[in-house]
Amino acid sequence: MRPYVLSGHTRPLTQVKYNREGDLLFSCSKDNVPTLWFTENGERVGTYDGHTGTVWTLDPDRDSAFLITGGADMTCKVWRVQTGELFASLNRSGPVRSAEWAEGSKMFACASDPFRGKPAEVAIYAFTPDRDQMSEEPMYCWNIDSLANDKKITKVTWTPLNEFIVTGDECGIIRIHDPETGRVVREIREHTIRIMCMEWNKEKTMLITGAADCLSLL
Repeated sequence: MRPYVLSGHTRPLTQVKYNREGDLLFSCSKDNVPTLWFTENGERVGTYDGHTGTVWTLDPDRDSAFLITGGADMTCKVWRVQTGELFASLNRSGPVRSAEWAEGSKMFACASDPFRGKPAEVAIYAFTPDRDQMSEEPMYCWNIDSLANDKKITKVTWTPLNEFIVTGDECGIIRIHDPETGRVVREIREHTIRIMCMEWNKEKTMLITGAADCLSLL
């Protein structure tokens, strides 16, 4: 198989993600310009212009109609994938480190860093493709009592059927939460330092984690 070199970003990459069908690839980096590529030939389709700092995270919805991004400018943004139009810009209390659509794409979660004395937070927004009906205020917003005020939530993801939210943090702790209240249902302490990534298999029956302790756990 001949590899394609996707040249477009000018600073280090922070995340890459395929859409559900695998024909599109989304990437973001410290150059503040999320980018869309065709996977078939590596062609750069376009960019999503609007962030003013590093873009840490992105996630396309199930139908590849909308894209969420989060960055150091303390916003979580929603874009129309096809046109690159900015659909909504949601202000958070700190830089947005991780964001992910829930199953069904009717809501999404984002995690923001501690900033100016405020702890790391997880916010959950309801989503509708009708901009006039979408609120800029989160449905739920909570922090983790057992997480030190200066520690970051590095990853956030939904369990099957949106029953729980899973977070990973700088201390290597994985927590399973009630999405509405943030109540910790379970803590998993297998990593010893910063969680770098968390990804499900296609059926969402298994979760793989990677951390700065040089371990990947399934």
